[in-house]
Amino acid sequence: MSGGNPATLLSRFGKLITGFGFKKNIPVSLYDFHLQSSGASLTTTIGTNPGFDKKGTSSKHTVLSWQAAKVVAAGLQVQVPDDYDETLDIFILKLKAVMSSDSDTPNFGAAAYKNEASTDLAPDDTDDLSDTIAWVNIDLSGNSLVAGDNLTIDLTPEAHGSDSIDVFAVKIEYRSDLVYFDPDDRS
Repeated sequence: MSGGNPATLLSRFGKLITGFGFKKNIPVSLYDFHLQSSGASLTTTIGTNPGFDKKGTSSKHTVLSWQAAKVVAAGLQVQVPDDYDETLDIFILKLKAVMSSDSDTPNFGAAAYKNEASTDLAPDDTDDLSDTIAWVNIDLSGNSLVAGDNLTIDLTPEAHGSDSIDVFAVKIEYRSDLVYFDPDDRS
C-alpha cells in the first residue's frame, strides 16, 4: 500500500482486531507533587512534610520521601491525555515505591477529584507497600474520565511507624484511542 492512509487501512480491519486498547505511559516528574494542605512546593526539609531526599549508592537517586510516621498528604495535578480512550476508561497512577523495612505494610490512601468537583472519585488504592521496590497502583479507571479532564490526586500514606516511604518514579498508564493523527480531524 503505497501512499495510503494507515488509519483507513486499520479501520478496514475494525471487525477483526480486538483487544484492550493501546496501552500508553506518561512519566510524571516527582517535582510535580506539592503539599496538599497548602499547595506549596515540596522541599528537601522532610522532618515534618513529604519532600525530596537522596537514596542509593553515593546518594544518586532523588526520591519523594515520607519519613517514619509522617502521614501528611502530597498532591498532584494531571490532565487526562487528549488521546484517552473514553470507551475503555482505564487510567492508573503508578508509583515505584519502597518501605525502609517490612515492619509495616501500609498503602497510599488516595483521593481524586475531577475538574472543579468536590466529590472524591474513590480510586482503588489497595496495593500495599513493602521493603522491595515495586509498582503501587492508584486506579482511577471507570470514573467516566474524558480527554482534557483535570485531575487532582492526593496521596496520604497509612500509618507506617518507624519505616520511611520512598517513591522513585511515577507514571500514568492509560489506554489510547489514537491510531493516526490528523491535526484537522480526529474522526
